[in-house]
Amino acid sequence: MSQLRNCFCVFIFVLLTCQAQSIRLQLKWKHQFQFAGYYQAKEQGYYQKSDLEVEFLERRENVSSIDQVLNSKAEFGVSSINVLYSYLMGEDIVLVSTIYQYNPLVLFSKAGEKFQDPKNYDQSRLMLYSKNSGSLSILMMLKNAGVNLDKIHFVPFDMEKLRSKDFFQVDAYSMYLTDINLHNNDQISRRILKPSSYGISVYGDLLFTRNSFAKEFPLETQRFKEATLKGWQYALSHPHETIQLIQKKYNRNFTDQELFVEYEAIQGMVQESLIPIGYSNPKRWEKIYQYYKDLGLITGNSKNLDHFFFREGLHKNSKSDGVLILVIVLLLLTLFKLIYKLIELKRKERCKLEGELDVAKDHLLSLQAFASIGTWSYDAKSKEIVFSNGLYHLLKLDPSTQILDFESLLNYFHPEDKEGFNRYFKRLLSTGEAFDFGYRMIRNDGVQRHLVINGYCVLKDQGRILNAQGEITDVSELIEQDQKLRLTRFSINDSNELMIWLDMQGKIYDLNPALCNLFANSREALLGKELTEVYPELSREILMQNIHSIEESGFLRTQVELNFQENFCIYELFASPINYGQEKFIYLSLRDVSARKAY
Repeated sequence: MSQLRNCFCVFIFVLLTCQAQSIRLQLKWKHQFQFAGYYQAKEQGYYQKSDLEVEFLERRENVSSIDQVLNSKAEFGVSSINVLYSYLMGEDIVLVSTIYQYNPLVLFSKAGEKFQDPKNYDQSRLMLYSKNSGSLSILMMLKNAGVNLDKIHFVPFDMEKLRSKDFFQVDAYSMYLTDINLHNNDQISRRILKPSSYGISVYGDLLFTRNSFAKEFPLETQRFKEATLKGWQYALSHPHETIQLIQKKYNRNFTDQELFVEYEAIQGMVQESLIPIGYSNPKRWEKIYQYYKDLGLITGNSKNLDHFFFREGLHKNSKSDGVLILVIVLLLLTLFKLIYKLIELKRKERCKLEGELDVAKDHLLSLQAFASIGTWSYDAKSKEIVFSNGLYHLLKLDPSTQILDFESLLNYFHPEDKEGFNRYFKRLLSTGEAFDFGYRMIRNDGVQRHLVINGYCVLKDQGRILNAQGEITDVSELIEQDQKLRLTRFSINDSNELMIWLDMQGKIYDLNPALCNLFANSREALLGKELTEVYPELSREILMQNIHSIEESGFLRTQVELNFQENFCIYELFASPINYGQEKFIYLSLRDVSARKAY
């Protein structure tokens, strides 16, 4: 019994004061549904539970969110694809997360057949938000259509002119697809030109910060990212509740219908039902980088994009790639340890250790294969599609005996997803419209996996597609981890009891906010810690004896005495083993009965 008491006394020695950090988020425009995820992250307490106090800053006239963040007038900002441009120009900037999978910036033109095709925009008058990096997708669409950008007359963007007869002085203007209902004019027939329909696919709203801030406050940056993505999940799942929140606290000028139309447009940009919010494809970023070079906006030697992305810490809440990296690092450490032993031990023991080393190397190679990304390429001349060995591995196929072609690949899709993939793939080959969606596929061993598949045009010649290619990434672990996290947090966050989960090795798997508040420490600082590591007086032998005892008995209910900070408390302890999937844990809860005992 005293040993169980010692298990909880360990928290007494990790009392660190956790004060909420003030965070300013600079929005890229006025309050509207475009920023609904941030509003709900604050309203639902996700920021508060992460020890963050967040303030939203509306954009001021002629002041960009990037300038505000770089000038330390805000810690985080929301901007468009020009975040990458600022990084390439050497600014102190880092991408925290993508929000929109597609950029909502489109080109609206006058009525008439002439401006329904981008190739007819030579010597036209265009009113764009920006004639440089901010309008990357529109400029690239026109360039690919053969338009000489130097012959286009760019007119400064002026919303008042668009609302008046002066609109007829320009041939087309840029506008957010999510704002169509907010700027509708029945007297003018507009033609929408989407860059994505012409093979130009870039990300939309991006969450960013200063690289120096992310290095100084990595945990705060990660907590802000995770809380924000949870806020977006909630906002998109509760649109009507979110609309009422915007009208009540942020902007009363929009009607329910206007905000709901904006919500529906944003759903198409985020693709939350197909792709996890925040997912970012490095290959796609390399393609966007190439757009800047093709337009002549970036010159000189190529710049590595590795430092453009914020890297998450390796802990329980990290994404699947972080977990994979951790496993590889541990295997590498095992290899180094075995090599060291080979040097120290006698010759007669070396054969055995070399065998163990070979096993560890095989595991490492398996993990490297697991981390690979499948690719595909299509040659219009031969009408042949080629798949990499990475895809064979993802589908559990043997490339030496099982040959994949397009028709056989379709057989591995979930029946409900096959038609959608087939439609988007054929549209890519006929029109050049890029795609980037999530699909369910059934591996050769019958296991269902979640894959993100994209495709884009590589080269066109007079409207013909000569080559196309794409990547296939397995994100099943990421989705499974997200579902597991939601289930776990739902059961513990709102309880007033002190609750903790230990794995069968005595490490802290999870604990609820009530217990974190009691010991004035963050959840991140406690997860993954072994009790014997943070409380040396408790031996591993005694700890494991208690865990095995609870596992064998199946139930324990008693009272324990805890004395911390000169306060004497009596708790009613309940302990039992639980199974979660293929894993086992020891669940412990404490209820303060000091007052009842005194009575």
